[in-house]
Amino acid sequence: MDKTTNRWRALGPGLLMATAAVGGSHLVASTQAGALFGWQLFGLIILINVLKYPFFRFAIDYTLNQNETLVHGYYKQGKPYLIIFLVLAVVAAIVNTAGVLLLTASLLNFMLPGGLDIVVVSAVLLLGCVLFLLLGEYKALDLLARIMMVILAILTVAAMTYALVKLGPSGNTPADFVSPSPWNLAALAFLVAMMGWMPAPIEISVINSIWLQEKRQVLPISRLGGLFDFNVGFWTTAGLALCFLALGALIQHGAQQEIAMGSSAFAEQLVGMYAASLGEWTRWLVILVAFFCMFGTTLTVLDGYARGMHIASRLLWPSLNPSISTLHSRTGYTFILLSQAALGFGMIVFFSGALGPMLAFAMTAAFLTTPLFAWLNFQLARRAATDEQRATRKYKFLHAWAWIGLSYLVGFALFYLVWLIVLR
Repeated sequence: MDKTTNRWRALGPGLLMATAAVGGSHLVASTQAGALFGWQLFGLIILINVLKYPFFRFAIDYTLNQNETLVHGYYKQGKPYLIIFLVLAVVAAIVNTAGVLLLTASLLNFMLPGGLDIVVVSAVLLLGCVLFLLLGEYKALDLLARIMMVILAILTVAAMTYALVKLGPSGNTPADFVSPSPWNLAALAFLVAMMGWMPAPIEISVINSIWLQEKRQVLPISRLGGLFDFNVGFWTTAGLALCFLALGALIQHGAQQEIAMGSSAFAEQLVGMYAASLGEWTRWLVILVAFFCMFGTTLTVLDGYARGMHIASRLLWPSLNPSISTLHSRTGYTFILLSQAALGFGMIVFFSGALGPMLAFAMTAAFLTTPLFAWLNFQLARRAATDEQRATRKYKFLHAWAWIGLSYLVGFALFYLVWLIVLR
């Protein structure tokens, strides 16, 4: 079998990462960035993806070199690091599950006749996702990721291209409209939240390493194959982020109607404005784009965080019931998956009105914790590298790239904290 075939067969974990990423950070944050500020944040989205690239890449390097997940690497660095990861993962898993599930259910409700209760739609959708994960296991999720990313990419590019051709680069924006500037302190909280989940929360790098390790148990993957899969997933994610910004800039920017910042209301508003601007038939195109985006994100959020918390709890508390703590035990994974799903659904039932602020909090927290885990991923990859790898130009270039990215992430996080505590 030639190298090209091996690389294509390795695809899976990187596409799962992309699927997990396109929910909150793309459909909501990127599109809102375009709706609020037009094309002004196009460069910032490219920049933050480029600067974060090494730290997501290091997770793959570590797993390919050490044949173990990044969770194991955190544990070897010291229990406090793994405890911090687990706490962040628990909070993010519950909040993210509630947020992406509610938005997915809202989009599904657009396509269902009669306007069913959103809680009922959320429950049915969640049950379907959980059953798929429990019955299909990793192989089914891996296959679904390939199919859904192809569909999502085609639909998103088609929607953006149609809007761009029909409306031109200025879109619906009135000729005399003066775009607000994002380069001021008033917009700082929005920028930090957007960058926190761009291209994805840093813990997704850990989950990506877990998916890679799962894939390697099904199919032997070479280093070239693993890196090819990661690069396809990462840069596809970055490209889709720019497409979603374009959707917001072309359709919503400059509209007289105030931009809804709640995720469900914003998605409904985007769909309505798309249909009004480009024709009623495009309503279904955008609904399909958004639904495929969020359905894939819901599945991967449920699976990825459950796997990460399962492995972390096994390492931290090996004396737990063996059926829960064993690495390959489906019982442990099932217990955590069901707990995560129940708590996320509970948030929808009792706190649906506050999900918007909670998601914003989760995105901001992701940005502030990114420097810690970026540095940790950096250190683990350096220690796991072979002497042969260290001698290459690619290794030295990637590490210089990482120092630049780390300097930006630390500097901006400190600036935001000073503003939040002292200047605000």
